Amino acid sequence: MEANMQKKKATGALKYQYEQIVKHLLLLQDHAAAQTCPYSPTGELCTRKHLLTLEAYAEETIPMEVDPVFQAKLQGLTTEASNYRLSLEAAMCREPVEPLEGLEHWTRQWRKAFETHSLTCELTRSIEESEERAAQKMPQPA
Repeated sequence: MEANMQKKKATGALKYQYEQIVKHLLLLQDHAAAQTCPYSPTGELCTRKHLLTLEAYAEETIPMEVDPVFQAKLQGLTTEASNYRLSLEAAMCREPVEPLEGLEHWTRQWRKAFETHSLTCELTRSIEESEERAAQKMPQPA
């Protein structure tokens, strides 16, 4: 497969992953902001579902991402989403937990971290920069 086609395929896969992450962050942010949201933790478990989905997409995206900065961000999202989910689950099971405040703010911050990066032009640029760094590290033929 030619290099251009591989780059296009990689960009498409990353775009899909990041769009899913951003979509779930948007939905979670809406649920957290709505004071009268019918998707309460004890109802449809919507908050838990979005947190689990964020964990899954972030974990799955880490090995696909070529930019170490975004790999670290994805790892951070995975860890923090897991912490929120585990705290929520403990509260649902009536275990004594210290509530994690600011879910709405947390989701907004993460959404802002990934929104621009999810654009095709940004992903393509990131892949090209990674290829350039790799080419610079390769020993040149004598």
